[in-house]
Amino acid sequence: MGAAALLISCGTLTRTVVAPPSIPGSTFIGTAACADCHDELVRDFRTASHARLLAPGSHALEVGCESCHGPGSRHSDSGGEAGTILNPERDPTTCYQCHLDVRASFNLPYHHPVPEGS
Repeated sequence: MGAAALLISCGTLTRTVVAPPSIPGSTFIGTAACADCHDELVRDFRTASHARLLAPGSHALEVGCESCHGPGSRHSDSGGEAGTILNPERDPTTCYQCHLDVRASFNLPYHHPVPEGS
């Protein structure tokens, strides 16, 4: 008898893990460095639905702010210069990196806030 194949439907997957966005010439510096200039945003993020992206210890370097905004060294070194960090509100494809399961629904004929920057 032939070998059996295991088929997995896309519907059986509950979470897709992808690499954070990249910014040429930039490295990850961690959420604590973001708080140097964005203390209020980092503080309030702890209660946001995306706060689960934060990881303890050394695992946090590429998780948290930089999961969506990309590595922050160029942004930090430049004193916050525009164009040195990603703004997911201007580019919803950043959101689609994790939200693959709902990406198609953003194109349905009814209103959805993500493509509008929300």
